[in-house]
Amino acid sequence: MKKLLFALLLVAAFVAVSGNPVQAGEDKVEICHYPPGNPENVQVISVGATAVPAHEAHGDVLFSHGVPCPAPEH
Repeated sequence: MKKLLFALLLVAAFVAVSGNPVQAGEDKVEICHYPPGNPENVQVISVGATAVPAHEAHGDVLFSHGVPCPAPEH
């Protein structure tokens, strides 16, 4: 029983750390991600399409191939 509980806690921790998991078969979208606390360290990441509104809500923008990510807004 303890092993099962440990395994479930491990899976829950992984899901919490990984952020927005992509649903099976869900389209991925590339965004310019501005990490909270370090927005100058912009990164292009792929997220599930359903996660885009949450990212846009904290300042991330859609990535356009061939165009660099815009400078972070202060």
